[in-house]
This record gives sequence, C-alpha cells and structure tokens, in this order.
Amino acid sequence: MAQTKLSRGAEWRLERMLYRLEQGSLAINKLDDKVLRDLIKRAAISSHPDGFSSSSRLGDGGRGQSDSTPVESAAASREKPQRDELSKRVKHIESLITFIDVAAHEIHSNIGEIYRVEEEKAQRPVQTTPCLVCEAAPAEIAGYCRADYDVWRNYGNPDRLRWEMFKKQTTSVDGLLMVPKCPPPADGRSARRGPWKTGVQQDLTRSGSAL
Repeated sequence: MAQTKLSRGAEWRLERMLYRLEQGSLAINKLDDKVLRDLIKRAAISSHPDGFSSSSRLGDGGRGQSDSTPVESAAASREKPQRDELSKRVKHIESLITFIDVAAHEIHSNIGEIYRVEEEKAQRPVQTTPCLVCEAAPAEIAGYCRADYDVWRNYGNPDRLRWEMFKKQTTSVDGLLMVPKCPPPADGRSARRGPWKTGVQQDLTRSGSAL
C-alpha cells in the first residue's frame, strides 16, 4: 500500500515521534529484573505490606525494632539520610514506570478511539442536497451540480431564480411558462453560450437596424 504523502511540517512531527519512541524503547530495554532488584535492595524498600525492612525484628510488640548494638545504631543513623534519599529516588522511578504503562495504554486507547470514530463516519449515510436545477445530481457549487453550474456560468450568471425557473420550465397555475425565454446575463457579465452570447446579440442588433 502506498504511503500517504505528508507536508514538511507533518513529516517533521512524524520523525520526532518515531525518534522519541525509539529512544524510549532503548531506555526501557535497559530496565531488567537485575537492575530493578538491585535498586530496591540498595534503597532497602520492603516488599512486605507492613512497611518494615526484611532485617527488622517483629518481636517487641510488633514495633519492628532490631537487635543492633549502639555502634551499629549510630552508623545506621548516619546512613539514614542517604538511605532515605535512595528510597525517594527508587519510589520516583517506580512512579515513572507506572506512568510509562499508563501513557502507553492511553496512547493505544486514543488511537483506537480515532479509528472507531472514523469507521462510524464512513458507515454513516452521507446526506446530500440535490441540485437546484436538475434536482437529480448532488449540489456541489452554490447549490448547483458541477455541470449545471458550468452552464449557468457560460450563460453569463443570469438571475438565479429566473434561471432555475427557465431551466425547469416552471409553469403558473394557468399552465403558462413563468420564464419562457432565457434570462439575460448579470450586469457586467458576458455570455459565452446561448442567445445572449455577445456575438449573437451584435448580429441581432445589426439585423434590427437594417430593417
């Protein structure tokens, strides 16, 4: 299937989106089980629902206190700000990964909605207005089909209402034609076809003068 030709601006947008998708895929592929497991371990983020680390003891009324010495407690207190910062960063990474999943789902959801709407439009019956002259073909330009519009222009853009009655041979209640003769061109217009064609009118004028 032939590719749709896009404008220069649209091509640039497409290239930018494809580049970002490619770079995003490369970055995501580097996030495997080993990398994420190591991050969680470094930040000491517990996988237990109670929030205590796996090294904590739950004896002492379930408060999660550990059997550490004063020296170990002092060292742990010095490490706590760094560990808190690590924990914050890993939690931020976890949020970003969740955002990637949500964003990907949102992208596919929007694409599906676009196709659904377009499909509904394609299946919806097209409402067309018939031509005001022939009343058969659909109106395309100024209420006329293309063929009748070209004829009207060639006859010098005569008054539309009179032109339509002339072409449709509209009759009065008495059965008489409302516009029996072709209406003249509009002011400032010249006819290229019909009885009001410029050359024809000049011949008729000369003939009348000779008589």
